[in-house]
Amino acid sequence: MEIHLATNYQNMVFDHPTLPADLRREVNAWVKAECKDEWKKGDTEEQFIYKSRKKAIGPFKRRMWEMPADVRAAIGADLEKTFAYLFEQLRVKGTRAATDRYVKPALASHAAPRAALVAAPDDAEAGE
Repeated sequence: MEIHLATNYQNMVFDHPTLPADLRREVNAWVKAECKDEWKKGDTEEQFIYKSRKKAIGPFKRRMWEMPADVRAAIGADLEKTFAYLFEQLRVKGTRAATDRYVKPALASHAAPRAALVAAPDDAEAGE
């Protein structure tokens, strides 16, 4: 079984029937304007958008967060079903004990944070 996880989950979001049509149009217009240099000869517009719209995740992240709760919930539920299926196929369920047996992450203590910034000396000429 071949899994193209990154592209598939993004396309599940962009192709989801509950995604607002105006947002889908804006994403597609953005992709055509901002990624046009990546349009491969022979690709249809639909193929180009499908392959390139993953780059719209960042610019449209806030808009996606601000979608109505029922739309986000519907998309999230479908993603959960897909990932549950993938984890079942990959036989991930029930492997925690084996993972804990062999994987020993280094413990990083955050009890004593280090100073992140050091104050610069006053600059008399800067009018401070």
